[in-house]
Amino acid sequence: MTLEFISVIIYIGDYMKKIKYFILALMLVPAITFADTKESFDLNTSDNIDEEISVNGSKVTLGNNVISKNNVSGIELIFSNNLNHASTSDYALLFGNTVTLNSNIKNDGFVFGNIVSFNDSFKIQRDLFVFAYDVTLKGEVTRDLKIYASSVNIDNAKIGGNVTIYANEIKLNNTHIEGSLTYNEDASYDSNSLIVKGDVKKEAKIIEKQNVILEFIYSYIDFLALFLILALIVPALFNKIEEKTSDFNLVNVLSTIGYGMVALILIPIVSILLLASNFMTFVALLLLVLFILAIFASTIITGYFIGSQVLRKVIKKDLNILIAGLIGITIIKLLTLIPVVGSIILLLNILISLGIIIKLFIKS
Repeated sequence: MTLEFISVIIYIGDYMKKIKYFILALMLVPAITFADTKESFDLNTSDNIDEEISVNGSKVTLGNNVISKNNVSGIELIFSNNLNHASTSDYALLFGNTVTLNSNIKNDGFVFGNIVSFNDSFKIQRDLFVFAYDVTLKGEVTRDLKIYASSVNIDNAKIGGNVTIYANEIKLNNTHIEGSLTYNEDASYDSNSLIVKGDVKKEAKIIEKQNVILEFIYSYIDFLALFLILALIVPALFNKIEEKTSDFNLVNVLSTIGYGMVALILIPIVSILLLASNFMTFVALLLLVLFILAIFASTIITGYFIGSQVLRKVIKKDLNILIAGLIGITIIKLLTLIPVVGSIILLLNILISLGIIIKLFIKS
């Protein structure tokens, strides 16, 4: 898996650097002044969102069903299950299950999803990067287009720069490409009424490499979605974590890791011993289930802990549960991409999370 990640980083080349810089810029969003007006920054969280506002700054939206028709003079970041994006924004970073775009993006756009559709009215004035399972693209891309997906269907589109596609199935119809076209040679390829002014290249790339990226993206989206649900349903949980971990120093961190290590070792042993008894089976099973759920949620708990510390002590802003979780989970997921270090981060992630949970019970 480590070698795969190295290959992936090499494989996506120059535009991976853009993604890193874009995420870095995104993480600076909380540093913008939090105002009551829409003059600097806007945050909207709800189950169903249908809005049309102007924001002179960056905007973050988190919801289950989102219709966005905003005018954003900055970065527009949206996390949603079903997203209809018809905004005009400087930059767009969109995460969703089903994503439909009628947008006008003035600079670069990044779209991560399962089923992604760009309609005829879609226009982006610089580069577009798409990571999805199924992609349907119409409209206009002024500069370069790069897509990682399983199925790609480009129909009645105009691309002003180069097109790079890595997918299992590629269909290009009634499309004009000013630059070159590059796609993986093992793809099922079909074209009709296609104009390519540059070269058409086939690259001998193994399609499985893109699956590593997609798996990472899906995992990242899943954790953010779960965090959003928990933050909206049980915000008291995160307030409690903040209350018990606000006194941040090296000794407390090491003690938290120590508690987590003890829990990681003892809970399975205690559960097995309880299973051996006839009258404690239910307790043993319940303990194991809670233990597994705690490990599964470790990225959320540890991510929130890290994000809250970054928000208060590095960015020096008042705590915001959603922004803290976004920052922390992003940091953890990016660190896990680093060879060797990623495995250590995963272990520390679990230990810190278990330690925080144990401390919550001890201090309650």
